[in-house]
Amino acid sequence: PTRGATGTSLEAMSMDDLSPPSIAIIGAGPVGIEAALYGRYLGYPVTVFEQGSIGDQVAQWRHVKMFTPFGLNRSPLGLAALASQDENHRPPDDDQLITGEQWLDHYLLPLSRTDLVASCFRTNAKIEFVGRRDHTKMDGNQDAPREDSPFLLMLTQDGRECVATADVVLDASGTFGTANWLGNGGIPAIGERTLREEFSERDDSRGLFSYRIPSPESLQRLRGDRFAIIGCGYSAATNVMQLDRRRREQTETTCCWITAATGDAAGPMARIDNDPLAYRDELAAAANQIAETGDWLQWRPGRRITEICPSGDGFQLVLDDGSQIQVDHVLANVGFCGDFEMLESLQLHRCYASGGPMRWAASIAASTGDCLQQSSAGPDALVTTERNFFIIGSKTYGRDPRFLFSVGLEQIRDVFKTICGRDTLDLYSTMRPHLPLLLET
Repeated sequence: PTRGATGTSLEAMSMDDLSPPSIAIIGAGPVGIEAALYGRYLGYPVTVFEQGSIGDQVAQWRHVKMFTPFGLNRSPLGLAALASQDENHRPPDDDQLITGEQWLDHYLLPLSRTDLVASCFRTNAKIEFVGRRDHTKMDGNQDAPREDSPFLLMLTQDGRECVATADVVLDASGTFGTANWLGNGGIPAIGERTLREEFSERDDSRGLFSYRIPSPESLQRLRGDRFAIIGCGYSAATNVMQLDRRRREQTETTCCWITAATGDAAGPMARIDNDPLAYRDELAAAANQIAETGDWLQWRPGRRITEICPSGDGFQLVLDDGSQIQVDHVLANVGFCGDFEMLESLQLHRCYASGGPMRWAASIAASTGDCLQQSSAGPDALVTTERNFFIIGSKTYGRDPRFLFSVGLEQIRDVFKTICGRDTLDLYSTMRPHLPLLLET
């Protein structure tokens, strides 16, 4: 494939320009690693920019058990790369339910070290802004076609600012780094912005304010036994179960579980009829059972947070009915939305509801609510209004939490169909048992 495949006419190019377009990938998470492997296998020069370490976001929930089996969290290309690199490598069984730690240690990190992609990663390199050379957001094709200009990626690496260029950009930065606000209407509760800056994820034993799922070990170390959980998704249910285990050793543990939804007769967690993912259903059922008993956990349905502020070593929550709750720790499991601020100089059409790219959001708007039934809507759904710029992974869903890694793999396949201009390209379905070691472009 040449640059002509991504927008520039071959007739207007010299022979020196007939080289594969350079690809920049933002984010070295699961989708970013797999996209880098796909691109390198096809011979593209690929650079992956990661603001932390490889797999850093997965490492933050390494203790959590996934409810999808390993077979939905790996690709044929990835397995082939690992087998080619080390014939003794043994990944988990396809039907095994693994933790984030197992995913990292037995698949993602070994995959990032394989010969095809090992040199692609630039860690501690945070992308701050993405733009087009010689074109602002307002500029179209007046002087020169916008799509012919390379992308400029301003980044901070090891405390220094610099700019990189690329012909194609894949944003696989995910959503885990940017939490939704927990206040009524999706705006910050009064005091929340200050807490996010000063208290969020702090690593001491007092006053934990977190949007994530703390490890069981960190929960055990916390001083103070009064918790608030906000939200009614599977992260909230996981935190409920972890606090239940904490309570068995620290019997003074109490929790107020606050959900905007009123739930139903079964409890806070909506369950899926004949759920094909047994562990997912077990988690929902167990959390509902704890809410129903009401001995150490009080469920407050149909309530929203209007104000949150530090109080002593903990926090005071004010609800929309005027009631006040004093707690030591807050676990705000209100979902994530992704960082779009770095893309403000691009001409992107975003969904007014989810915040994700419009074509993708429109393609899945009428799909079933079960994340297991999601699938890629095809290459056209991933084409954005900024040519040669693609969003893949959970960020395509914006605030919609239904993303699965298996959908991300389908997106990678479909994006490279567009980049290569080959509608039938599908390395996942044609992968040989062993991957040739391509070391030069």
